[in-house]
Amino acid sequence: PHLVWMVNNDFVTIQYALERSTETAQFSWTRHILSPIQFLLSQIGAWLPIVLLSWPLIGKAIKTNGFKRLVTKKDETANATPFFRTYLSIVALGPILIYVVVALITGAKIRSKWGGPLFSFFGVWLIASYPFRKNSDVNITKQIEIQKALRGCLVAATIMLFGFTVKNTVIPPLRGEFSRIHFPGQVVSQEVQKRWAEHETSELSIVGGDMFVAGCTSVYAEEKLDVYAELKSITSPWVSDEEINKRGAMIVWNIDETGKAPPSGWLRRFPNSTVLEPFQCHAGGTAQGLNANVGMILVSPDPQAAAKTRTAKSDKTLR
Repeated sequence: PHLVWMVNNDFVTIQYALERSTETAQFSWTRHILSPIQFLLSQIGAWLPIVLLSWPLIGKAIKTNGFKRLVTKKDETANATPFFRTYLSIVALGPILIYVVVALITGAKIRSKWGGPLFSFFGVWLIASYPFRKNSDVNITKQIEIQKALRGCLVAATIMLFGFTVKNTVIPPLRGEFSRIHFPGQVVSQEVQKRWAEHETSELSIVGGDMFVAGCTSVYAEEKLDVYAELKSITSPWVSDEEINKRGAMIVWNIDETGKAPPSGWLRRFPNSTVLEPFQCHAGGTAQGLNANVGMILVSPDPQAAAKTRTAKSDKTLR
C-alpha cells in the first residue's frame, strides 16, 4: 500500500526530501563524501544513550563475544529466532544504510533531524542480538542487571532534562543566540486570526506561505487550519490555489529571511489578495532578543462560495 500511495502521489515525499536536502546547484565531489559522513557523525549522539542504557544487559555478552551475534541458529533458548533477528536488523539498520547510499549518489545533505525515526527499533535490535541465555548464570543476576539498567535510564533522563532546560533557557540569553523554539508562535497566530476577523466575516480555514510560520499559526489557532506550506501542492497536496481563491486564506512569511515585499508571483496567483501591514513582536520569557517579523497577505474568499458556506452553516444550525 505504501508503494501504491507513492506512485499515485508522484513520489511527493521523495521529491520533498530531495528539495529540502539540496543546498546548491554547483556540483562538488566533496559533498558526496562529506554529506554521509556528517550525517553518521550527527547520529552518534542518538546512538550512545541507547547503547549506554543497554550496557548492563548486553555489556557482558559483547565483551565475551565481540560484536558477533551471541545467539546462533542452534541455540534453542534464544529470545528471538534467526528470522526475527534478521528482520530486526533490516528494520533497525536498513534505513540508515539507505540514507547513506542516497547521500553518496546524489550528494544531498541529509538533515540530522531526519535520523530521529530511524532508531525506534535500535534498542530492541540490541537486546535481540545479545539476549539472555536461560541456561547461563546471566539469568541468576538478571534482576540485578535490569535494576541497573532502570537506574541508568532514570539518571540519563534526569541529565538530559537538565541539559535541555539549560540549553534552551539559560544559554540563549547569555550568548544572544536564539533558535526556532523561542519563536512567539502563539502571539503570531493570534495576530493572524485577528487580522482575518477585522476584514472578513467567514471563518479562517487556510493559512499558507512560509512553512514554519504557517505551521505555528495553525498549531496555536483556536480551530486547526489547513496549511499550504510554501504555497506548493507538492508539500501540501490537500490544498491548492483554486481552494484558496474559493475559501480565502491568510498567507504569511518571515520578513527577516525573505524581505518585506511578498515573494515573487504570490500576488498574481491570488486576484483577491491584499497586502497587510507587517507584524513585529518579541518572544516572551528568557528569549527577549528574538524578533518575529511576519509579512501578511489576506486573500478574500470568493463571494459566491462564502455565501454558500454561510447558507450551509445556517441550515445546519436550524436542524
